[in-house]
Amino acid sequence: MSADQVARLAATIETLTKAVQFLLAERVSDQPEDVREDLITLLQRSFSAPAPRSASPASRVSQGDLALWMPSVAAELMDDVRAQLGLAPQGLPKAPVRDR
Repeated sequence: MSADQVARLAATIETLTKAVQFLLAERVSDQPEDVREDLITLLQRSFSAPAPRSASPASRVSQGDLALWMPSVAAELMDDVRAQLGLAPQGLPKAPVRDR
């Protein structure tokens, strides 16, 4: 891929990401205020889990790669939606603490 193609791809991804965030914020803002944060949390959780068939054995991206990075991408995506709704960002969910 040439540098120009990479730049165009990056710009396209950024534009599509902003469009998705805008549409999510619009839909969430149509919901009752008392369920918005729960809805955003649910959406973030669903975006964080890779689909079972998202990576093929011949793919350069493994299921483990998706499992590692999708929560970060989902957190950033939904924090931007929260910002559009005037809510505080949450960041990555905290890992559960295990009793020893």
